[in-house]
Amino acid sequence: MVSLYVSGTKVGTLDENPDLLKQLIEAGQLVEFRSDNGTELGIYLPKVAGDSAWEAGLTREEIDRKVRESKRLSMNDTLKRFGVE
Repeated sequence: MVSLYVSGTKVGTLDENPDLLKQLIEAGQLVEFRSDNGTELGIYLPKVAGDSAWEAGLTREEIDRKVRESKRLSMNDTLKRFGVE
């Protein structure tokens, strides 16, 4: 049997409550699926709404602009700073 956990606490099984997973997903909960002996089988990770660093619609031009405007060091500059060449 597969048990469902939220924040490390067992909240039930699908056998006990067939609507449980749907309720947790609708609530935006991260759900862990574990076996009877507690072995983690997988997780359901809810999609985060809003602006994200992983924007699917970014164009190459937008990416280049963001990199140009960034105040971060390039990888080469970072390596030089740490004395790696």
